[in-house]
Amino acid sequence: MLWHRPRAHPAHRHRTRHAELTPHGHPRARFRRPPVPPAHPPTALPAAAFETLQDRRATAGRCPLRSRGVRQCGEGQDRGRPRSPGDRLPGTPAAQAAQPQLLENPLTDSNALLPKCRRSRVAALLCAGVALAGVASMAAAEGAYAAEDNGDRKFLSSGANGVHGEYLVTLRADLASGQVRRVADELSREHGGRRGHVFETTGTGFAVSMPEQQARKLARDPRVVEVAQDSRVYPLGRQDNAPNHLDRMDERARPLDGKYNVSYNPTEPPGSGQVIYVIDTGVRADHSLLAGRVIAGPDFANDPGSTWYGSDKDCYNHGTGVATLAVGDTYGVARGAKVVSLKVFADCDGLARSGDIYSAVEWVTRNGAPNSVVNMSLGGPVNAGAIVVENAIKKSMAAGFTYVVGAGNNNTDACGASPGRVPEAITVAASNANDQRWYNSNYGSCVDMYAVAENVTTASSGSAAATLTTSGTSFAAPQVAGATAHHASRGNLAVSNVPRVKFEATRNVLTGEPNVNANNLLHFGGYYANRTNVPVPDVGGAGSVITVTDRNDPGSAMTTYLRVSLSIDHSKRGQLNVDLFAPNGRSWRLHSPSSDTGDDVVRVDVPVNAADVPPNGQWTLRVDDKKSGAAGTITGWSLQF
Repeated sequence: MLWHRPRAHPAHRHRTRHAELTPHGHPRARFRRPPVPPAHPPTALPAAAFETLQDRRATAGRCPLRSRGVRQCGEGQDRGRPRSPGDRLPGTPAAQAAQPQLLENPLTDSNALLPKCRRSRVAALLCAGVALAGVASMAAAEGAYAAEDNGDRKFLSSGANGVHGEYLVTLRADLASGQVRRVADELSREHGGRRGHVFETTGTGFAVSMPEQQARKLARDPRVVEVAQDSRVYPLGRQDNAPNHLDRMDERARPLDGKYNVSYNPTEPPGSGQVIYVIDTGVRADHSLLAGRVIAGPDFANDPGSTWYGSDKDCYNHGTGVATLAVGDTYGVARGAKVVSLKVFADCDGLARSGDIYSAVEWVTRNGAPNSVVNMSLGGPVNAGAIVVENAIKKSMAAGFTYVVGAGNNNTDACGASPGRVPEAITVAASNANDQRWYNSNYGSCVDMYAVAENVTTASSGSAAATLTTSGTSFAAPQVAGATAHHASRGNLAVSNVPRVKFEATRNVLTGEPNVNANNLLHFGGYYANRTNVPVPDVGGAGSVITVTDRNDPGSAMTTYLRVSLSIDHSKRGQLNVDLFAPNGRSWRLHSPSSDTGDDVVRVDVPVNAADVPPNGQWTLRVDDKKSGAAGTITGWSLQF
């Protein structure tokens, strides 16, 4: 990672200083007060989600390093390779031209900046070591963490990725929930620190700002399990030229037909009734592609009253594109769902603290709708703080939430990235229009599946109607999140403990992925259903028809992919024949008469070998009652190509 310490300026000594980077990788001094959670939550969200912390501005003191005349280190380094002018942040032309640009891989590129010294920040935020998936390298040398060997065995450093003076404290798990806040306050006072967020849902602990010497003393307290140093987060890069990711998503095989045929009920678009929590840079709520689908959640990173305060604002132009691929018109997957924007990035710099991310995970776990999906298009090296956040994600998933995360854009093993390596999460890599792994996408055994995310089109936060073309696993993940939200809307998130979205993936069509278990390409669409009740008479038969159109799959591609689900209400299922008829007359027996005296016939995902059967035309589910004694009803059935 690229870290530095800002120079002091007499006019700003009364403010807390932060080591920050611009999205172009340019270190600069920023003077910003520590973020304060909103005192009054948005009306659309529960008030219980917010903590009102004491005002921390009054105690922000001078930097001790400055008083000792400590200067910046690492000056004079090459600032990296330029990017296109269109990617520059708002500002004067002269200021834009002066900004050094983002490196392809800041940790491994020979032009990378050296770490710089930094003064303590008087803040109250928990942070861990996470960086937005793909901008930061997952190099083991930079990402590893370990306990110090100087006797402070419970003090964990985040290495070069660490934030000076900010720590995450894990307390003993046997503390009662009512004691956590009291103990956090006591420890903060005893060691001269400023207490931040308190965590009682996904962990037992708190965030604190204090000098490192005091943090090491704090780690020796018997009530403390560990003290982990904070670190920062980066967003993903952007490229040009968009293929039709939706076209590939709904086809099993090539050639593609240039269409996106979801084939769901138009009055109930995919994901209807679901909420996707987007932990990111904010989402521009007034964008035309997202009209009425954005709920502003908390802003964990910016001061109230600051220019970019509010999770409905996206200065960095990242979260808006992510949300659009999940639920937006034209480019999105689950267009019946909404997103709750949880902002963890400060200002326009494309930097976030893992403590803020932890806060967002905590908020979701405490306040989120059950069985919802959380998208985290972020990640970074594994270090002390990152592991704390991973544990929070695991606990949140145990509480019923599904997390979809980007694999990272470093052309390396995704198992070196956090939180992408979390086995419980759905980790998504990026492919291109030719079914090849995108050249920068991470890969390997920690990847669950792929989605097309090279040169993909999505919304831009530049204006209420702007779009952009971009690449990266940040933009693959929300496609999978959208599909997962739709499966959640149908109460069908998993099949035999495998995420439904992975179960339905198209397998073994990608090149460049070395792990066969990761060779799964997102498939969404090709779903046809008839939910009309059809009576089945006693000693008689009935049929229900599904008309399939616009499928371009050759029949041979359906050998392992045609699945039938059905539901029949009947008090004597043992006397029923159930058959499926294809448009060309071929048939399959799905249920046969037997001595079974149970009620109803409910079958889910029955595999049908439909090799060489053209999919377009009328498919018929036929139910015949062979014995007297009871009538029934076909309550619905579906085909998934």
